[in-house]
Amino acid sequence: MVRYSPSAAQALAYLKRPYNDIDIFVEDTAGHNMWLVLLRRVLPKRVRLTSVNQLGGRANVLKACKLAQNGIKRKQLYIIDADFDYLLNKRKPKLKHLYRIRAYCIENLLMREAALVQVGLSAMSNATEAQIASSLQFGRWYGTVSKQLAPLFCTYAVAHQLAPQHHTVSFAVGKLLTHQRGKAELDSLKVIRRCREIARLVVKAVGYQPFLDTMNIMRARSARLSPVQTISGKDYLFPILHIWLRRQIACRGTIEELKVRLAEFWDASSEPWLTRTLNHI
Repeated sequence: MVRYSPSAAQALAYLKRPYNDIDIFVEDTAGHNMWLVLLRRVLPKRVRLTSVNQLGGRANVLKACKLAQNGIKRKQLYIIDADFDYLLNKRKPKLKHLYRIRAYCIENLLMREAALVQVGLSAMSNATEAQIASSLQFGRWYGTVSKQLAPLFCTYAVAHQLAPQHHTVSFAVGKLLTHQRGKAELDSLKVIRRCREIARLVVKAVGYQPFLDTMNIMRARSARLSPVQTISGKDYLFPILHIWLRRQIACRGTIEELKVRLAEFWDASSEPWLTRTLNHI
């Protein structure tokens, strides 16, 4: 997917005006059809949307939004993920036309058991919805994986705040999996080692006490928040879910194809504020 600079955002949207009644800008460089399907489900039927503008990162969306604060009468919406904002207790930037997803990222909100069961109907064409749900054991899977990843994302949040020069979420989740007897699963020991690796880097950068104080704050916040708000669905949960679905219900296709399928069964009640915003622009 081609990346566009923030300054080119309005020009990009202008070219699409003949077939878009609203200009919507998102972070991603992939998953266009996921966004298109999802947004069409919550936009009023009278509103045409055939293309979403992908700007390639949160910073680009914010810059483009800042450039559009004055003099633009066109209906527009700039959508960003929350990322570490909940753990860091950061407020949404005060910008017109800006919407922040009430989750770590939009992918977190796609992972609903009801939607996964519907995907399973095509993968297990002779099974009932109850049988698919039983095979998925989604609640147990989600609870287990979230519990394993929670300490890591607390550590990542500490690094993001105190030593942002170090890579965190960009570390591939595949490196935290173990492969045995044809199965790939999240390895708790590898997760612990990754936590320690990041902790050492932060301590080296700022000292032990600032690290410990900030970590205690992150742990307390994490305990009050949902995994939906604190763990990356895009980079961590979805790749593991994709492996799980292949094993449990013989689900085929790529991760991006899975996202589009789940978007088809998007439950708008999981993010009612987005529906409200789109209906009142």
